[in-house]
Amino acid sequence: AANKTAVTKVSGPAVGCTERDPHVAVPGAPHGMYVWNPYKVQGGKFEKQFESSVIGKDPTLCGVSLVVLWSEAEPSKGSFDWSSIATQAAPYLRAHLRYNLLFADASEVGHADTATPAWVFSQDRVKKVVCPKQVPYPNWLDPKFEADWAAFITAAVKKFGSDPNVGYMRFGIGAGVEAYPGHMESSDPKPCYNAFV
Repeated sequence: AANKTAVTKVSGPAVGCTERDPHVAVPGAPHGMYVWNPYKVQGGKFEKQFESSVIGKDPTLCGVSLVVLWSEAEPSKGSFDWSSIATQAAPYLRAHLRYNLLFADASEVGHADTATPAWVFSQDRVKKVVCPKQVPYPNWLDPKFEADWAAFITAAVKKFGSDPNVGYMRFGIGAGVEAYPGHMESSDPKPCYNAFV
């Protein structure tokens, strides 16, 4: 006999974006529908459509999840530029919605790593790991990289950690803002993953 997964149906009214949801593991955590990265997905081609037809008009929309490239937020070591976050979050804030911040330290697609700041690699400070069919990644196990990324995380938390409009922040290691260095490797051997372990 096939295994069947039990589905629990919740009765009662839907829980709003900022209300506590007693039906989930963390009742006060962000929940609801969030637009995923509208300013970077397909070159931002849906940005205006969201602003004119969805934000503030769809009652199920709770906010936006913005992917922030480290290279844009810290173009030179120790010099931070958070202006793109303010610009991208503005239409959602005007509609009294939240924004989530997903900080990317490495690019997911393309031929070059546009997410890691160039200064990280300058003068061979941090070596690159080259994986088949993927962009070159920084070596996340390099102590210099770890120190740079930790300093950036500290600055971002200091800037946004007490903002009540931020639902959550995520700091990934590797492509896709996730802690998985072998991103998109589905077959064995996994040369990219194996380069880190």
